[in-house]
Formats: sequence, structure tokens, C-alpha cells
Amino acid sequence: KPSEFKPETVRSYELGYKGLFANKLLIDAYAYFNSFENFIGGQVLVQDKNYVATSLASTLGLNLLNANTRNIYSMPVNRTETIKSWGWALGADYRLPKNYTLGGNVSYNTLQDLEKLTVTGFQPSFNTPEYRYVVNFANREIVKNIGFAMSYRWQGEFAWQSSIVAPTVSSQQLSVMPAFGTFDAQMSIKMKALKSILKIGGSNLFNSAGYRQAWGNPTVGTMYFVSLTFDEFFNGMNAVTHNAGHFTFVRRHYFAANHQQAMFITQYVSLYQNVTALGLGQMVGCFDFGLRSEF
Repeated sequence: KPSEFKPETVRSYELGYKGLFANKLLIDAYAYFNSFENFIGGQVLVQDKNYVATSLASTLGLNLLNANTRNIYSMPVNRTETIKSWGWALGADYRLPKNYTLGGNVSYNTLQDLEKLTVTGFQPSFNTPEYRYVVNFANREIVKNIGFAMSYRWQGEFAWQSSIVAPTVSSQQLSVMPAFGTFDAQMSIKMKALKSILKIGGSNLFNSAGYRQAWGNPTVGTMYFVSLTFDEFFNGMNAVTHNAGHFTFVRRHYFAANHQQAMFITQYVSLYQNVTALGLGQMVGCFDFGLRSEF
């Protein structure tokens, strides 16, 4: 008799702390624990394509060992045991002399008995690297009206499990996303006479090989951008909503998953306008314009 398919339930517990020390060091930390009942995932099923009751190959299951005489499926099922996951994260930002700031964070996430689940042909699709970290260094005004920011991000490898991945590949955790790191940098220039800020920068610099974050996704290369933001209240009151014009041009490299065929995309990103009331009924418009070009 088929078992009843039930909704998944989870009990979550989280403990966190955030504190500011000597008005210079900001600490942010948390830890969590999840307990799942009726955990839902994919179960791999192997079928004899040429089943014959009187056949010795079918009786002994030999047809299940040959790719030409078997069918492989994956279907959602509930786990009967309690599945647990837990993790933690720690972040810190420190204000250095002369307006410099140094910060970073690290996180850890894991699913209990992931390897034991894999042996049974179960696919939990956790799809999360165990470790990730970020380190950043910045100065809002290193010299008059000029600032910069830079950061390095890294994450470890993990198995990507999904219905788009062949069940035999996914269940054996062969669909691995490699570890990668990216370096991002940006320079900002305040143009007070124009009530504007010019930003020039790039992401994933110095990584010509690029990176992928999911099975079947294209490889992402380097992105460069130039952004000009106009702010009517640049030297005025601190308003919640105000007139702003924003123009961005972006150049981005994409490569197909096989690293051979390049993808060329040009996309118009956003054009919107909204009006809201400030003060004694004064109407203020907000206009944002973006243009993105991808290569």
C-alpha cells in the first residue's frame, strides 16, 4: 500500500547577538537549529525496462545494472525519520582611523547525515555550501569627495541536486558546484555642484574563468559598471522620498555551461516613476532609469 504523502513541517530555533563596542566594533552573530518532520525530497527508483517474470536476468535483477535495460526515475517522497540541520554565522565591522572600515563575515550550514541519505538514493536538494565568507575594506572619503570599497567573497563546493539533473548523477552527488571566490571593487566620486554621485567599478575582477552557482547555469565572468545618481536633496534635508535620476551602464561576460559557446544578451532593465507626499502635501517625484548591456 502506498504511503500517504504529507506536508513537511519544521521547528526552528535561533539565538543571536548584536553589539557595538567602543563605538568602533560591531559584532553580529547567530546560530540556528532546524528539525524537520516528513522531510520532502526526491527518491531515485530503478525499473527493469524489459521485465519478464520467467527471465533469469529479471529475476536476479541483472537488467537493473545495464543502462540499456533499465529506466531511472525520481519522485518526491517523505522521510520517516526526523531530519536536522544547523548552522551559525559571525560578522564583524571595525572602524579604523581616517574613516577606513574593515569587516567581514563567515557562515556554516549543514544537513545531518547527508552522506547516509545519499546511499539510499534520496535527494534532499540542500544545495548549500558548508562554508562561506566575505572580507571587505572601504573608506567613504579617502580624499575630498572620493571614496572606495572592495570586497572578497568565497564559498566552498557543494552538490547541486535538482529534477533537471539526471537522477543517477544527482543521487550520487556528482553534480558538484566547484568552490569559487570573487573580488569586487568600486570608486565613488561626489559631484556636489551637480548634486550627483558617480560610481565606477567591477565585480568578479581578475577571474577570467568565471564561476557557476547552479547545475546547468551559465558561467558568470567579469562585470564592469558606471553609475550616475542625481539626488535633489544631496545637500539638503533628509527626505524619505525625493527626486532622483539614475543611469547605469553595465558590461558583463557570460559563458555557456560548457565554457565554449558565449552568450550575448542586451537587456533593458528598469524605468519607473512614483509620486509621494512629503510635509504639508508637497508632491515629490522619484524617477529611476537603468540601462544594462551584457556581452
